[in-house]
Amino acid sequence: MNNPVTHKCVRMPSLAPVDSGFLPSARQAAFSLVEVVLALGLISFSFMVLFSLVPMGQGMMSKSIEATVGMQIVQRVTTLANQAKFTQLSSLDVYPGLDAKGGEKADYFFDEQGNEVLSTDPALATKAVYSAAVVVLANSALPGRTAADASQSLTTVSQINSTNFATLNIIIRKYNGSEILRTVNTLIAKNGI
Repeated sequence: MNNPVTHKCVRMPSLAPVDSGFLPSARQAAFSLVEVVLALGLISFSFMVLFSLVPMGQGMMSKSIEATVGMQIVQRVTTLANQAKFTQLSSLDVYPGLDAKGGEKADYFFDEQGNEVLSTDPALATKAVYSAAVVVLANSALPGRTAADASQSLTTVSQINSTNFATLNIIIRKYNGSEILRTVNTLIAKNGI
């Protein structure tokens, strides 16, 4: 059985994968799906915690701004009191009495940065964000003095206090608001004017 046609065995080239850089080789490590899901879960939990702190931070920043502006208003009113004649300190209470809400009537108006806004100018009055009411108390006691400390010369101390010192109560509110943001009592000494 001789076959005149000889069969040659042709070997096909092997189709081994070529390392083109796109496919990971067996030596390169990769993250598993479980590791990726855990990492995304940790990141999303961290962002939830951070985003929940944002409103609290904004509230603290708002309170800090109000405190800073409040102290600028106190400084402005105290400067007006120190520059006024001591006998005319009651003129700082421009609008004496109570308003419709039962609080002291506002005497001075300020914008969001603590700059005074003149209430006589209607165009500027709309820019008012804060208001300050001033109450002047003529009879003031010296800080730290009690009746027991000055028992021998109580009448002399009373005379000195009533003639040389006045207490200035400054009540700061949001304009058109009834909530008091800050109340400051300051002692004004007779300045010789």
